[in-house]
Amino acid sequence: MKILLTSMMVALIANTPALAADMGDMKMNTTSSMQGDGKSQVVQGTGVVTAIDPVKGSITIAHEAIPALKWPAMTMRFKIDRQLASTVKPGQHVKFELVANEMGGTITKVTALK
Repeated sequence: MKILLTSMMVALIANTPALAADMGDMKMNTTSSMQGDGKSQVVQGTGVVTAIDPVKGSITIAHEAIPALKWPAMTMRFKIDRQLASTVKPGQHVKFELVANEMGGTITKVTALK
């Protein structure tokens, strides 16, 4: 049963364009826009919340392109403070601030758009 469930999950993820879109072109390493020294950079973005896990302190957002980081539009999971995560829910369009680093980043501000 576990093998069947795992196989189904892998097939679902592999066939989800939003998760796979442009991931090969995404530059997660330090770019010139991140000052070239590994420092974090605060950037803004917009997108739709697709999942929240306040226990793990994570939020998944299908975000629009973030030119400052040279990231294309895609769906990503970010770290988020548990209390901040409780202010939004899946399906909401949001504006957010992200402290980006080499591995993704942390959402430091999120506001639901009307």
